[in-house]
Amino acid sequence: MCRWMEWDGTGRRTRPFIDPSTHAVFYYRQYIAGGGYQKSESNQLITNLKKRITAPESELYYKEKAIDKFVDELVGLLKSDTQTPTCMTWIPPSKVKGDPEYDDRMEQVVHKACRKLNFTALETFQNKKSRPQLHYGNTRNPYDIAKNLQWCDSSLQKFDELFIVDDVLTTGASFRAMHDLIHEKYPSLQIVGLFWAITVDEDP
Repeated sequence: MCRWMEWDGTGRRTRPFIDPSTHAVFYYRQYIAGGGYQKSESNQLITNLKKRITAPESELYYKEKAIDKFVDELVGLLKSDTQTPTCMTWIPPSKVKGDPEYDDRMEQVVHKACRKLNFTALETFQNKKSRPQLHYGNTRNPYDIAKNLQWCDSSLQKFDELFIVDDVLTTGASFRAMHDLIHEKYPSLQIVGLFWAITVDEDP
């Protein structure tokens, strides 16, 4: 059975940009790298979630179902965490708004979850320009990622806690880029990463 777990630094895959002693990161599912669509339920859900917005309507139906499943599992974790002013944001997609391939799946997840949780959904960053998707083998470097991020017109001053949401945790580079920029500006804000899945290698 799936359950939310905190990444503690163990396992065959390292997350070179995340230090479990200083970065709070939780995940719910495991995505088997190279396993394909049919390898597991989680692989199927993540594949559906990541379907391009230009896919046929028959495929986008499964994308919407995956979004709703992610929302339900987020709400299951956070439904009792309503005692302090809480905000939720998302890691921006690789494409900028206006790009034909811009995918707002994470924005949808966050807004739907926040409506159910009575949290505040805020867009904290946008990319300055479109970049290649990281999972296509491009360089994962939080410093380069941070250079391409620009603050949106939103303040986190009134919040005690911020959840940064994304679909899959591989190296943690994007999370680290956002975490460090936010922490520098709001050093007292508690920042937690929530990922639907963590990338794992299939056992030999």
